[in-house]
Amino acid sequence: MQERRAAIYGGTFDPVHNGHVKVARRVQKLFGLDEMIFVPACVPPHKRRAGITSAFHRFAMLALATQNDDRLRVSTIELDQPDRPYAVDTVARMQERLGNDCRLFFVMGADSWSEITTWRDWQRLLTMCDHIVMTRPGFEMDIKSSGIAVADIRGLSDGEIQAAAAQSVKPRVFVTDAVFEDVSATAIRAAARNGGLRDLENLVPPEVAAAGTDDLLAQLAGQELFELRVSVPNRPGVIAEIALVLGRAGINITDLALYPAPDMRDGVVALWIAGPDRARRTEELIADLGLPVVRA
Repeated sequence: MQERRAAIYGGTFDPVHNGHVKVARRVQKLFGLDEMIFVPACVPPHKRRAGITSAFHRFAMLALATQNDDRLRVSTIELDQPDRPYAVDTVARMQERLGNDCRLFFVMGADSWSEITTWRDWQRLLTMCDHIVMTRPGFEMDIKSSGIAVADIRGLSDGEIQAAAAQSVKPRVFVTDAVFEDVSATAIRAAARNGGLRDLENLVPPEVAAAGTDDLLAQLAGQELFELRVSVPNRPGVIAEIALVLGRAGINITDLALYPAPDMRDGVVALWIAGPDRARRTEELIADLGLPVVRA
């Protein structure tokens, strides 16, 4: 019986761009993956002060970017449990969901690898699954300090990489320069700020450009923010459902806060929306989902 293979591709994805999608498809092909699973971070522990775009909006854009490729998936595993944002927890939960018959890979960039010893329970993380470290050609990096087997597959052909991945030695760290794509998030924001729709379409997937152009411009322009509080049921995927609906409508959620209410069975989500027109449209879409708005 052929083993199933899946990979976790985690990150901020702020915003998701063509480089992310190309890397995902390249890794999927080289390592024979059945699923390449994007895992947007709710609030990355090392970026809590960086002012990143809301998890809702980043998830919605990922869903749009991957909707036409069955092997690319988006998971809310970190959005559903924002109190457990660490990679070691994400891998454990994903292994539980996928089952023991699935070989799991964890994908990271060379910059993340260089900081791996600062991650929570990093030594345990390295022994839980295989890892794929992506680096640019010619980039020097320390690959001998992990304490586990390392397969340096830089410069190998596609067939040689596939053969290396098929070997039964695991867990291993695969270091490859065959999947690097250099796309600048700064360039994307500059294109949005300058109204460069054509430039933006060259940098991000077309579905993201279509849904997010006005959105990015509104965010950069610093429009007035409106708060909308929504009562949500405690069921898996509800955050993803809201995010996808609003993302398809091109509505930016600039922040997310969960307010536990002791006297309520359901939680309350606070959404901050840029601009009064988007705020009104958001309330309409929330009503269509059958979720009640909580009045102050």
